[in-house]
Amino acid sequence: MSALPLLARLVAADSTSHLSTREVEVPILEALDHPAIRTHRFDCDNEKSNLVFEVGRPSKSGEGLTLAGHMDCVPAHEPDWITPARELSVRNGRAYGRGACDMKGFDAIAIRLVREAAERGVSAPLALILTCDEEQGAQGAPRLAAQWSNKNPLPRRTIVGEPTMLRPIRGHKGFAWYRLTVAGRPAHTSCPTVGDSAIRRAMPLLAELDRLRQELSSVHCIDSSLFEESAFPILTVGMIQGGVAINVEPPSCTINVGIRCLPEQHPKDCTQWIVDVTERAQLIPVFESPAVHHAPGFCAVESICLAPGFHLAQEHPWTREMCELTGVSRAIGAPYATDAGALTAMGLDCIVCGPGDILQAHRANEFVELEQLDRCEALLRRLIQWNQ
Repeated sequence: MSALPLLARLVAADSTSHLSTREVEVPILEALDHPAIRTHRFDCDNEKSNLVFEVGRPSKSGEGLTLAGHMDCVPAHEPDWITPARELSVRNGRAYGRGACDMKGFDAIAIRLVREAAERGVSAPLALILTCDEEQGAQGAPRLAAQWSNKNPLPRRTIVGEPTMLRPIRGHKGFAWYRLTVAGRPAHTSCPTVGDSAIRRAMPLLAELDRLRQELSSVHCIDSSLFEESAFPILTVGMIQGGVAINVEPPSCTINVGIRCLPEQHPKDCTQWIVDVTERAQLIPVFESPAVHHAPGFCAVESICLAPGFHLAQEHPWTREMCELTGVSRAIGAPYATDAGALTAMGLDCIVCGPGDILQAHRANEFVELEQLDRCEALLRRLIQWNQ
């Protein structure tokens, strides 16, 4: 299929999240170098960019279509790749390579169709968003929302092309990540009255975090039915670090906490939950770091990453249209987060729908079915207003 050469170039470009996006931007900007395409490039940190491309007339009242993807991908350090991770390999009806599924397959199709729209002189509004840092806590899209604030509105109907097996998703959870560092005082363990163990002080905090985890299991919202296996916010203690040696009273103990909140909850609300838990553990929360600068009994609360969820009603015309086009009766929800949360804040009505299976992402021998790419292209062609 004709999108494969571009997909091969996108896969070959090392766009691992901690790296610059400059390498992957080269084939994108070359493919979309056309006088009818308006290109917007917004610089982010560490030589990264957010890109927006427009073709056709500007969208005055939200008419038209927006396609959204991300340029970055996760590392390819797995040892069991059959073929090189950054060389697209097509075999047995599948395209293999890092990012082929998540989500360069969709990107390649969207880029190709925007270029074709420009060449055909399409006048209906069509936009393409390509963000950075989606795999780093979906942090590129919120920056784009601020970067785009003074420009013209984009078409409201938006497809975020994450791998969903082309099943429309109308809502997903958001998340909030925190680093909690409890302060202690180092000393030789033979002199316990001199030192103050940060790990000991952190034990009640761990107990209170687990109590909050249990309390959240009874919290529901209107769209809880979207999440069959976890219709409530999920709290996870993902990492604990503390101490310097077995014979030294630990000067600090760090606990990394993640909360996956329901679509109607803003991730910032989770911060108050964390503050309340810290106080229940008889610790004093402070929003300065590092905690080693504080006296024992203080806990530094750092917000590492906040990403909002989103939800669109089943009765919304865009939801109904996507269900009809994909042949399903109802849209579903997803327990993970995407750029859709931040893009919703830009006034876009998002549906997450793209080729490939999320189970094939972030693992060795990542692949996308060629049949899925074909179906995705056909779907997008039906949505693009070619003759206006």
